[in-house]
Amino acid sequence: MKRLQESSKTSHPLKGAFLAMVLSLIGVHASAATVACITAGDTAGLQAALAAAESNNDDDVIELQAGEYSMPINLPLSYSATNETHNLTIEGGYGDSMGNPCGASPATPDARQTVLNGGTLYVHMAGAGSFAMRSVTVQNTFSTDPTFPPVYIGGYIDFTGTVTIQHAMFLGNASTAKSAVYIFAAMGSLTVQDSLFATNETASATESPVHLGSLSTAGGVCAVITSSTFAGNSSGVAAGLDVYASMCIAVAANDIFWGSPLDAVRFEYPAW
Repeated sequence: MKRLQESSKTSHPLKGAFLAMVLSLIGVHASAATVACITAGDTAGLQAALAAAESNNDDDVIELQAGEYSMPINLPLSYSATNETHNLTIEGGYGDSMGNPCGASPATPDARQTVLNGGTLYVHMAGAGSFAMRSVTVQNTFSTDPTFPPVYIGGYIDFTGTVTIQHAMFLGNASTAKSAVYIFAAMGSLTVQDSLFATNETASATESPVHLGSLSTAGGVCAVITSSTFAGNSSGVAAGLDVYASMCIAVAANDIFWGSPLDAVRFEYPAW
């Protein structure tokens, strides 16, 4: 793995060569992922890491130190994979260890420890690259954009990879024209697990505040939503959660849906 920030301790080159030889003999190959460590509150560093990930021709892992990352209204955190089809992972909860700002991995998943507060978040994947977000809270984003929600995680129409949201929270996000939180896997698959979506709002005349799903035509299951809670999401005209899987199958299990002014959830199933 390549790291943008490294511990000062280095290993002997012969040890590295021996390990590489052993891994090669047993058929295990080193990952090409680039790992970036972002220190608490460094939103400029986070955006720089996302920008670098767009075109470095690697899988990327962005490790966030526990803390709050505050942004003014409409400041975008954005990733648009127009030039590559690699994986991107964003994970929170890291801490300092032995001089490495992200040397201590999260002991247990806890989205409350790492908060992206304000601004907007746009992630556009392409091809077979996959996206994962773990142990992060995204809250208080806001947008009047008539095209994009303030939280947009998904892919271009050629995206066939996976979008995975685990141990995350989306709280108090709002839009005047679109969904507040839009997580859509295009032609790929979506997994949402152990996450909370609460008090997200839209003033749109047609949109739900939270929109999840996939356009996959491959058949079978394309969206799995488990052990998650959707509470108090409101639009005034639509369900608190809209799950769209019109050409495939969406599965929800062990979830809680409650507290929305109209229907708590609407599923759009295949017309088979």
